[in-house]
Amino acid sequence: MNGLSVAQSGLVANVPTNWKIKGTDGQGHILWQDSTSGTVAIWTMNGLTVAQSASLGAVSSNWVIQGTGDFNGDGIIDILWQDTNTGTVAIWLINANLQVAQTGTIGAVGSPWQIALTGDYNGDGNSDILWRNTTTGDVAVWFINGVTVSSTATVANVPTTWTIQSANAE
Repeated sequence: MNGLSVAQSGLVANVPTNWKIKGTDGQGHILWQDSTSGTVAIWTMNGLTVAQSASLGAVSSNWVIQGTGDFNGDGIIDILWQDTNTGTVAIWLINANLQVAQTGTIGAVGSPWQIALTGDYNGDGNSDILWRNTTTGDVAVWFINGVTVSSTATVANVPTTWTIQSANAE
């Protein structure tokens, strides 16, 4: 896109329907997951060309990608996971070679808390995690530094009939 105009369009690749886009980062990275095998892959785009691609491995079906972001400030898409059985939250940090450079478990949260969004909420260059309690309407944030929660904060309480929407198009 060039503002509101399409600068370039075209067919990039023919991808089987069991592969789903799980995230993008505005830097030309596209995160994919095979819904059948659990395999995760990443593409680095150069316009309409896949400049680099890599498989990151397969994960069991109880681990769900809850979001993407740049949790360590290196400009590369990272992956936010949650175990649907235990509520455990983990991050995979991806390096410039499209490899999992570091992993870490950062906590566990049970129902009714849900991950709403990721974004840099304190301006430090690292993505953070915005949480929503679907029963009470409480909103909280975990400030992330790599694979560590550096601090947490309660943001507000909003009616449960309201939804949280991203303010940007990334």
